[in-house]
Amino acid sequence: MLLLDESELKKGQWAVPGDGLAGDEGFDDGAARILRALSRDTTAYMEQSRVTNELEHFNKGSLMTVGYFSTVSKKRFVINSSLYRQRILWWPLNQLPTLSLIHERLIRRAFVQLQSQVSKQPLGFYLLDNQFTIFQLQKLLERVLDKKYDRPNFRRKALATGLLEPLNVVEQDVSHRPAKLFRFNTEKYKLLERNFKFSF
Repeated sequence: MLLLDESELKKGQWAVPGDGLAGDEGFDDGAARILRALSRDTTAYMEQSRVTNELEHFNKGSLMTVGYFSTVSKKRFVINSSLYRQRILWWPLNQLPTLSLIHERLIRRAFVQLQSQVSKQPLGFYLLDNQFTIFQLQKLLERVLDKKYDRPNFRRKALATGLLEPLNVVEQDVSHRPAKLFRFNTEKYKLLERNFKFSF
């Protein structure tokens, strides 16, 4: 989870990076602008999570927060912020620092939404390298869904989707027996998109 250090304003507190809307900018455009300012990543998947029903009150009025989540690979995500002077760091979801109640709820709700979407959309592939092993895919889904899968059964079901394209290469520089590498077949996914179900 990428968070912004707001300790100068609120001692020890961190926040989800955000910004106000510019001019007649819509929610989606504003969220995309913030993501580009943070990473300049134009390939990341992004989705609106929810509008909070809690308001933050200030001297000049009240603030409504609209949450978005994006699945981006930490390896490919280079923090390059043009919006913030504060520190921006990655945090494990199970070790989050002190957050405002509103931001903590935003994160929890977004993660629940991500978990429900994983079976409907191939979101995990945005977090993997272009070439990956089936075991790497399994470990990713286990982490997102907080489940454990039987390795042979997972492999059989993953291959049965028809969305994994085997490559004529194996892992390099590993201490164990090198595993075959695959890539996600985007063309096949487009054909199956409306009826897609990635269930294990």
